[in-house]
Amino acid sequence: MTATDTLFSSESMFNIVSLIHDDSFTYINQYAKLFSQDDLGYFDARIVSDNIELLFYPDKFTINDYNLNVCSFNLDETISGIGTLSLGDVVSLNTHTTTLPQGTSGISTIVSIGSTYRALKLHTLISDADNNEYESVEINVIHDDTDVYITDYASLESNFSSSYGTGIGTFDASISGSNLIVSFTPNVSTASTYTINSLTIGIANTSATGVATETMLQNYIESEFIAISSESKTIALPSNLKPSLPEILATAPAGAKFP
Repeated sequence: MTATDTLFSSESMFNIVSLIHDDSFTYINQYAKLFSQDDLGYFDARIVSDNIELLFYPDKFTINDYNLNVCSFNLDETISGIGTLSLGDVVSLNTHTTTLPQGTSGISTIVSIGSTYRALKLHTLISDADNNEYESVEINVIHDDTDVYITDYASLESNFSSSYGTGIGTFDASISGSNLIVSFTPNVSTASTYTINSLTIGIANTSATGVATETMLQNYIESEFIAISSESKTIALPSNLKPSLPEILATAPAGAKFP
């Protein structure tokens, strides 16, 4: 999301915010913050009735007004199935769901895509609804057709008991045949049914071609293949992409655990 001071338009800030909730409390991460001059403020969240509200607290709150532009997605532990949005041959956005029955202790595949996608990013929500336990995590994966490299970060845990300790489980990645696999292993045998929902962004290898765009109300998603030579390459964004009208609160249904 971005914030821009309407009086001093050269003062802007970019920030990534992730949060989960357990129907009573919200847990929030803020990272990758960039600002052109000064830090403009911070974000928090709260539950109001059936909605999650994301709030912005500006540092200069007495007389300054701000434009906020928010691009958000939500993961819901009650919805299952697979959805796909392809941006040309370069990028594929998918949703995946996996259910781990009670007593699961071994490795389970949670995402499988074609290995023609060289890099993969996951936003993953693990739900133990019976015990009101939730964990969200971001995962980056890349491979060279033989070895797979993985990192996970920005983990959020809600209301975890001492039996879990450092989270519900661990992630790994591998290549199986023509597929890139991301797997999950519980730290302890599951005491109830787990639902694991993921939003994935797959980025294809250099054999892909083409440009594709997806335009939303105030946001713009583009994928493009570029062969980099000895000279630089600039990607121009449409000139009509400007910050949205002032919006201090962004809301999402409370059923969405991971906005």
